[in-house]
Amino acid sequence: MAASLPSQCSSLCKINGEERDESIKKVERSYERYRELISTLPNGKGWAFDLCLYEGFWYERLFGLEGIMFAQEYFQARPTNVFLISTPKSGTTWLKALIFAIMKRTCYTNSTHPLLTTNPHECIPFLEFRLFREPPVTDVEKLPSPRLFATHIPYMLLPKSILCSGCKIVYVCRDSKDVLISLWYHMAKMRSKDLPPLSLEEGFKLFSKGLSGYGPFWDHVLGYWNASMECPQRFLFLRYEELKKETSINVRRLAEFLGQPFSMEEERERVVEEIIKLFSFKRLSNLEVNKNGSLNAFTKSDVFFRKGEVGDWSNHLTTQMAESLDQITNEKLHEFRLFREPLVADVEKLPSPRLFASHIPYTSLSKSILCSGWKIVYVCRDNKDELISLWPHMAKMRSKDLPPLLLEEALSCSLKMRSKDLPPLSLEEAFKLFSKGLSGFGPFWDHVLGYWNASMECPQRIFFMRYEELKKETLINIRRLAEFLGQPFSMEEEREQVVEEIIELCSFKRLSNLEVNKNGSRDAVVKNDMFFRKGEVGDWSNHLTTQMAESLDQITNEKLHASLPSQCSSLSKINGEERDESIKKAERSYERYRELISTLPKEKGWASDLCLYEGFWYERLAGLEGIMFAQEHFQARPTDIFLISTPKSGTTWLKALIFAIMKRTCYTNSTHPLLTANPHDCIPFLELRLFREPPIADVEKLPSPRLFAAHIPYTSLPKSILCSGCKIVYVCRDSKDVLISMWFSMAKIRSKELPPLLLEEAFKLFSKGLSWYGPFWDHVLGYWNASMECPQRIFFLRYEELKKETLINVRRLAEFLGQPFSMEEEREQVVEEIIELCSFKRLSNLEVNKNGSRDAVVKNDMFFRKGEVGDWSNHLTTQMAESLDQITNEKLHELMLFRQPPIADVEKLPSPCLFAVHIPYMSLPKSILCSGCKIVYACRDSKDMLISMWFYMSEMRSKELPPLLLEEAFKLFSKGKLNRVGRNAAHMGCDLVHNCWTLERTILSETHHSFHCSNPLSQRCDSGQLVSQSHLHLSPQLLFDRIVWWSGFQFTHEPMT
Repeated sequence: MAASLPSQCSSLCKINGEERDESIKKVERSYERYRELISTLPNGKGWAFDLCLYEGFWYERLFGLEGIMFAQEYFQARPTNVFLISTPKSGTTWLKALIFAIMKRTCYTNSTHPLLTTNPHECIPFLEFRLFREPPVTDVEKLPSPRLFATHIPYMLLPKSILCSGCKIVYVCRDSKDVLISLWYHMAKMRSKDLPPLSLEEGFKLFSKGLSGYGPFWDHVLGYWNASMECPQRFLFLRYEELKKETSINVRRLAEFLGQPFSMEEERERVVEEIIKLFSFKRLSNLEVNKNGSLNAFTKSDVFFRKGEVGDWSNHLTTQMAESLDQITNEKLHEFRLFREPLVADVEKLPSPRLFASHIPYTSLSKSILCSGWKIVYVCRDNKDELISLWPHMAKMRSKDLPPLLLEEALSCSLKMRSKDLPPLSLEEAFKLFSKGLSGFGPFWDHVLGYWNASMECPQRIFFMRYEELKKETLINIRRLAEFLGQPFSMEEEREQVVEEIIELCSFKRLSNLEVNKNGSRDAVVKNDMFFRKGEVGDWSNHLTTQMAESLDQITNEKLHASLPSQCSSLSKINGEERDESIKKAERSYERYRELISTLPKEKGWASDLCLYEGFWYERLAGLEGIMFAQEHFQARPTDIFLISTPKSGTTWLKALIFAIMKRTCYTNSTHPLLTANPHDCIPFLELRLFREPPIADVEKLPSPRLFAAHIPYTSLPKSILCSGCKIVYVCRDSKDVLISMWFSMAKIRSKELPPLLLEEAFKLFSKGLSWYGPFWDHVLGYWNASMECPQRIFFLRYEELKKETLINVRRLAEFLGQPFSMEEEREQVVEEIIELCSFKRLSNLEVNKNGSRDAVVKNDMFFRKGEVGDWSNHLTTQMAESLDQITNEKLHELMLFRQPPIADVEKLPSPCLFAVHIPYMSLPKSILCSGCKIVYACRDSKDMLISMWFYMSEMRSKELPPLLLEEAFKLFSKGKLNRVGRNAAHMGCDLVHNCWTLERTILSETHHSFHCSNPLSQRCDSGQLVSQSHLHLSPQLLFDRIVWWSGFQFTHEPMT
């Protein structure tokens, strides 16, 4: 076989060589055809070389035209390709660097980045200049995806494969005047020294006539502008001036368009700013490779870096030249809205449905709007808040050209900034103007009334909304809006909480904090932050006098009361009365609860007095009233999910995991609510948040499945929860860690007027059961017993097991919640992503959890301390720990999760049961041998068994004994045993293998139990998949005790379910 390979290899190389030669000849013949065609094209005088006209555009023959023709004929684009396209000297070099840095940001460090040693034109090569300029051409088919290319090819000359492939195109244009100046300098370096210098006047004339490489400039720009309007998902149209002015915003837009949006983590690490700083025009131009390097024998790298400034044309062009170019721009690009000229946008070309906004009064609407059947959404606001919001806004917009006395005209002016030389517009003056109706698009009341009357006459066309209602009941009104607009939310969208996503995405707080809205601008005058002040309802009360407020209310009554239909005021009255009655009813209930609480037994607590209710202790101000309200009024649904625990048992982390599991198809990792919201906001506490005090949350309006949390003991749960069939996840934690975590937490809540609570005092209170929702052990036992009776409804978790085997338990959680991970999700490592997203470390380092707060008292960082298992050992004395363990043994002797001598009641486990043992065949309980259960036995090479056992026993061996040598272990193993190794011993022998081999041949029937048998350490089984693997943690003596117990253990024979 080896001898025959060389001849095949050389034969293959020979064939490849012949094919390569033929390919080169074919390409050369193509280029000969192109040269013949080019020789017949119309010619014109150029900047450095003669130009030829091809399909409406001018080219320098030696610079790309042959490459364009080759690309048109042969280039095959892929859907994943990315193209950067521009006219020459439009900022291509800088944008190449930015795009390469965005797309490859995970591939290089800042110190090893290729752009530090390579010109950007090498990183993203030109299709026609570099790859296809002349034969032999580059074999671009071998380039991996996504391929990054650049080109100056006009839109109508693009290869068909690019137009049809679905690839993405970024186009950058620049002010024609700056393009001219940059091109003039560039061509001066390219022009032959035998020719006289090209004067600016000559360059201006050629450029104005369209005689420039890839010109006319305006036709080039317009082609891609129109394409971007028709297909914005494929074409991103950028202006160099905007990229320079708002680089951060546009880099984010670029990344999102290219399918590489910056994650929240990258935003926190300021990756965007690093890219901008690392590859700024100034830094790139100062790199050695760009100062003294070259692309080829003719082109030096420094020709691509001159100034990169906006408006440098003003240092070169005469006023006449500039006006002439602006006139051409207006004539050629009058449809192009990016050039802010008096010419209006051609809205006829916008695709349907078109979305517009307007402040035009109803009586001034164009007839086409009134007669077309358009839909109109009108929103009005309390006139007092309207005035207050309008006052600071108009103060910013006040004209610098008007004298101070013309306040009426100044207030209605919205296009010029108020002069700093003028005195501020006082609230009193603004109030007088507003009251007279002298405001932009005013009078306010006439504006509102016009649309109100129209909405009454034609409600199917005009949707009338109040800002206050939209703020208060956003969820309901968003659904109403969607229905009115003909886009109602489907049941699937409701299940996926699309409405909530929209509300979160568009929240006033989030929008106002976006970079584009904080630092962006509409134009040179209007800044984006002017549109975001407070957005609050009733803020007028912080500014208006009582007399002002009453005056505005009186005008409202006079203007609107007589005209508005009686049914409207009647409806408002009914809604108000119903709402008030609902609040009063809740307040009466809470008064009853407070009276009852005042009669309950009380004891000294951790931060305040505790009161005893239904066998458990509560802090009155923290949940007890809410529990009573829930018991009386809460109606659970079968689809509800509850996370329940004692305080400080890992609730915050588990909330995050459950929310991420249930909502994993709703958000991306970069837009997940858990990155900006505390887990307690995602899954609210029933008694502590929703029902804490009136007015209470209307949980009936929440879509299913609803996610709630509670600390309520099992015996105090509302009956509707017990009877509804909803699912409950309960998490418990080692009592010692709970005590320490609670002690630290309560120290932050405890009044500063009280002396600090000593750990010894907290220990005594906790041991007596005097803790929040305590006694701890009764709380745990209640849910443990319930989980044994109804395991399909109550999922019992230990925090320690969740920490140790997170992956396994997240899968178990998902399955229990009815959202198991699919095979595809497993392949895409969705489980691992959720664990990473919700890791205690990541959550605790998020800004919202470090510096956010629940209310004036509770800060979010209180929910994140260490999250470690066993941290109690750093605080409790041995006596304290033993005392708590003793209480645990006494109280929870039925709870098998606490590994104590009382054995687990495995009879209560649902079928099929999965067990694992190391018991030799002859020691198996008779019930196993006779029941017909199935056994899987794993054996291993004895030599590997010995080595694995030796390492394992070395770790288990007492430190008081000398290390066990491999030779000693070998002798013991060879004799079929390991003698006492410190306090550990184990049974081993080849007979175990033989007997279980015999057993395997005798098992024929099928029942409801399955066993995994093995030699110790022959295979480390996934303990989370089994009901119990305590043998991995027990000493051999305890293992022997279990063997004795097993021999009396009886199994019942029943069919597998």
